[in-house]
Amino acid sequence: MEFMLGCNYWASNAGADMWRNFDIESIRKDLKTLSSHGVKYMRVFPNWREFQPVIPQMAAQGYIAAYDKDYGAKGDNPYFLDETMLDRFSAFLDVCDEYGMKLVVGILTGWMSGALFIPSALYGKNLLTDPTALYFEQLFIKGFVERFRHRECIYAWDLGNECNCLSPAANRFEAANWTAVVSNAIRSADPDRMIISGMHGLGTEGNWTLQDQ
Repeated sequence: MEFMLGCNYWASNAGADMWRNFDIESIRKDLKTLSSHGVKYMRVFPNWREFQPVIPQMAAQGYIAAYDKDYGAKGDNPYFLDETMLDRFSAFLDVCDEYGMKLVVGILTGWMSGALFIPSALYGKNLLTDPTALYFEQLFIKGFVERFRHRECIYAWDLGNECNCLSPAANRFEAANWTAVVSNAIRSADPDRMIISGMHGLGTEGNWTLQDQ
């Protein structure tokens, strides 16, 4: 039986702030080291907070009149994605090409190592069921996948890192519905690549089950 040899990857200089503190030479050094030890696959994480920095535009008495990108975010696209971060991810893929790395991309990385990394517009919302959250999740996925689906180093799309830690699911139906929304958004933008579910602690009973995923 053959197995994929790989690892979860964050840049050694910055960890989960890899995209905010982007250092292409540190990444190149990391990949050179990993490649020398036989690593050919990496699971990587476009931090949701950085890649879709959507904020609410507040009106009188706290009414949300509209949504916009955070101040300083670059570019104008219908997905509320930051073009600077997309450019950095593209540069990262170029280095992966140099070292023959294949990637599993955890698209909705809003949870990592005990902390939430989500756009401020979604603070206080249930990220599995709230319609505004689901709207922006689908925009993020479609915009991101459409941008990078042509890159051969991407081996598979992952729903995201342990997304069942983002918010509570009241029951199995909420968990299964969220999974369908996200996987269908990926599939609409890329009908061919494998989709992987990188959830936390799945079992055969409870709200998040192996069979549903």
